[in-house]
Amino acid sequence: MIKLLIKIIILALISCCSKNNDNLFNNIKYKENIEKKPQKTLQKVSFDNKKLNNKEMTVSLKRIIDTVVTARKSKSYTLEKYDEDIFKKYREYFDDTTNNNEFFEKTSNLLLELKSELSNLNYVKNIKKSVKIKGANYSCSIQITKKPEKLGYVDGDVYGTVSCSSEYDSMSRFEEIYLKKVGEKYYILDLLIS
Repeated sequence: MIKLLIKIIILALISCCSKNNDNLFNNIKYKENIEKKPQKTLQKVSFDNKKLNNKEMTVSLKRIIDTVVTARKSKSYTLEKYDEDIFKKYREYFDDTTNNNEFFEKTSNLLLELKSELSNLNYVKNIKKSVKIKGANYSCSIQITKKPEKLGYVDGDVYGTVSCSSEYDSMSRFEEIYLKKVGEKYYILDLLIS
């Protein structure tokens, strides 16, 4: 009786397998015990590299450039409500035309050239102009950031910089105007001179 039962089971299995597959073991599926391990993934930092198409931002940056150039050339300048008066705060620096006249003249021209390139400015790429005159290298750049930066020597959030520098032999000078942002407009925050 047991032999008969075994034969029936074997025949049933063979007939079941013969309908679908030739091999009995093809119908047997083995399950693997796979534990899913948490994977460490690097987060991709995405920058907004679209061109600066906000008109208020562009107009406010042009206004800052015009204000800096005007304040360097003459003592009359106009500030807006949220601008810090760096020209009054650092009056000795701006009044010293003996040492600063050539630097102011060359870098002011570069800043005026940068005004026409503000459409190429974005949060990733700064814009820069350089010129070499009589062995001296003059350079100006404008950079903006999407998130504010905190600097220990500046009181407030820095959203951008207008930088100018000159280098002649081993002597160099550097001027950096820090920008703050109120709404969609940029304003003058502070100045670093070295």
